[in-house]
Amino acid sequence: MTIRRILKASAALPVVALLMLAGCGGGGGSAMAPPGTGTGMQPGTGTDMQPAPLEPARSAPSLGSQYSSEPARTYTPTVASVRDDQVSTAPFVSSIQRNAAGGFDIVYQDGMEQITVSVLPEHCQGNWAGCAIPADQNGRRYWFWSWTNPDSLGEPYEFKFLEASAFQADDGAGTFRRAFFVFGLETPASDVPATGEAIYGGRMHGWAHRTSEPGSGARQRYWGRVRLVANFDMSQLNGRIFSIQGTAPGEPSSARVSWPTSRFTITNGQISNGQFTATLTGADDDPTVPDAESVRGFVGSIVAKFYGPKADEFGGAITAMRDLQGTDNDRQFLGFVAGSKLAPRMLGSAAFATRVSRRFGDQETVLLADDGMATVVRTASGWNVTVGGRTFALSDSAFNADPRFPGAYFDEDNSGARYLGSVQGGFGPNSNFDHLDVKLWSGSEPGITDPNNVSSFVFLLHGNWTPAGGLPASGTGEYSGEMWAREWPSDQAVSSGSAAATVFRGDASMSADFGTASVTGTFSNLAQRPGNSRTYTSVNGGATFNAVIANDNTLSASDLAGTGALSGYQNGRVSGAFFGPTGEEMGGVYDAESPTENRIISGYFATRKDQ
Repeated sequence: MTIRRILKASAALPVVALLMLAGCGGGGGSAMAPPGTGTGMQPGTGTDMQPAPLEPARSAPSLGSQYSSEPARTYTPTVASVRDDQVSTAPFVSSIQRNAAGGFDIVYQDGMEQITVSVLPEHCQGNWAGCAIPADQNGRRYWFWSWTNPDSLGEPYEFKFLEASAFQADDGAGTFRRAFFVFGLETPASDVPATGEAIYGGRMHGWAHRTSEPGSGARQRYWGRVRLVANFDMSQLNGRIFSIQGTAPGEPSSARVSWPTSRFTITNGQISNGQFTATLTGADDDPTVPDAESVRGFVGSIVAKFYGPKADEFGGAITAMRDLQGTDNDRQFLGFVAGSKLAPRMLGSAAFATRVSRRFGDQETVLLADDGMATVVRTASGWNVTVGGRTFALSDSAFNADPRFPGAYFDEDNSGARYLGSVQGGFGPNSNFDHLDVKLWSGSEPGITDPNNVSSFVFLLHGNWTPAGGLPASGTGEYSGEMWAREWPSDQAVSSGSAAATVFRGDASMSADFGTASVTGTFSNLAQRPGNSRTYTSVNGGATFNAVIANDNTLSASDLAGTGALSGYQNGRVSGAFFGPTGEEMGGVYDAESPTENRIISGYFATRKDQ
């Protein structure tokens, strides 16, 4: 280990000030709104998007491997940091540089002293997921983490032009300083696009300490997925952090669990000189979730830069505070966000559909078989939807046109009202998936002029199907995600917002056996709510099915069977597909009848391949 101390009588250390911006978040929605917790389809946010192919895995550290011709290059990181004896402090890491041993030299400031710490390969384990530097003669100890390559749980944060890291310094007297930082090959300000729009997808990771005990062992750890939309014409951006996972105070990374109702919103983003600042606000859709298991109440900021030749990636630091009036759940949060630009694409228009027809004149609700011709097509000015043999055009001017349908396109003509809402956010900042989308259609049946007589409720799942040869010829794959469904009484014709209609949500797990061309699907961890309520209650039960993978990488089943709250459903239909170049995602729609209970159900599932 080498630690060089350079005494500076007066040295102004360059730092990146993190703006603590105020903001607000959350939102509502009527019982008639489309399902999902996002804000719905956002016109102009770019729906024809897919992620760029992943680079092959690189030996750690990746920047050193890829840019070995520049071993002396010095990087100025974007930093968020805290100190044990202060609520917050200015960033204290000033630079990081590759060293001749294949590690990093980190320069930080301690009072008037500038210290260089050399992180060497022998200090590290697990592809730089954790490095412990032995104490020096003054008792100072240091720790370094890099999450660009697989972390200790094997989740790859693959980036081509940046590194996301953390550094911790012990001054020898028990006072710790901690910092998250991002560094790499910054995009020159002149090469950041001045026009157009780009969508970025990536990751968030951070730590939070009790404000009253910043040096205690009660650290909480947070993870999440990031989605940003950058509008370079307006030099603005917005987005969110979703699929949040966290640990209880003091628990290790291996104890993390999902917090499905928590999210961060990213607002007020301003792009300038190759970097951006934005407001970060934490929220939770479930008011009953304890503060210790939620990001509710955090308010802070992001400072980030663009990386790569043409703003191919972004990365930066997060700082946030949660003030709960001195309770045990006051927190100071620091972390990083990083992501890659999703490459443009043309969405496949063919959609899997499940259709419910509500026959008000006959006072019954029935399932209709899909005719196999359903399509969802993005146009220059809106969407064209073909369902039940009839094509409907919806204009962007119809988005949010009716307060009863927030986050949806709404229109009506002489055949009756209709609306189209995006469950998964339409590949914009509210999308949970990169390759598939789920839309909800409601409208009149073809040929019916009285909209009070018959109407339809249709799930439409579409995206970029995995091409022939894209799936492995052998082996297995595990997929995890979500399911959503609406249940109707078959002996009544009720609206979506009726107490007689029931909504279910839960987890979806798919096990694919590529050698036998089969998929076993399971729905579990169910919660339900009446159609006229927004409050979910946990219930027992779930559903299973066994699907066959066809040559075109679509899948089908006719044996969906329910238990518990879904008991009585047998021989349900499932249709879906793999999505993405190599089957990164899998989704489908399903419906079933329960004659003994006089119920019908229809819904969707959407999953992502586990890392």
